[in-house]
Amino acid sequence: MYTSSFQAPHLNALFEMNPARLSNGWTQLREFGAGDLDDRLLNTDDEQQGLARLIHFLSARLEQVNARDLLVEETLRFIHNTISSLHVKDVLQYVHLSERQFEKRFTQAVGISPQSYIRVRHLAV
Repeated sequence: MYTSSFQAPHLNALFEMNPARLSNGWTQLREFGAGDLDDRLLNTDDEQQGLARLIHFLSARLEQVNARDLLVEETLRFIHNTISSLHVKDVLQYVHLSERQFEKRFTQAVGISPQSYIRVRHLAV
């Protein structure tokens, strides 16, 4: 049996919403930017039609999501595993990119510079 779940970054990327809003229980699909999907699902003739409409909606949303930067994700794992003695120059050697290229990709994916991220992680340890 296949099961899957959404983690917070996936909910944020796919639905452009803060996942903390879901902690209070039920929510309407329009909260996910689904417009009138609630009504269209309720007014379907059968489950197959409803499922087809839901799949169409999710597929369209998935196409809109920017591709994840796997290099940045791997770098975040590296930073978390070696934070006690880590400096940006160590990360640059690990990723084999120039400082400028890496900083641009990292900042775009994470929202802050690698230097700031490492500094914050040092303080948290």
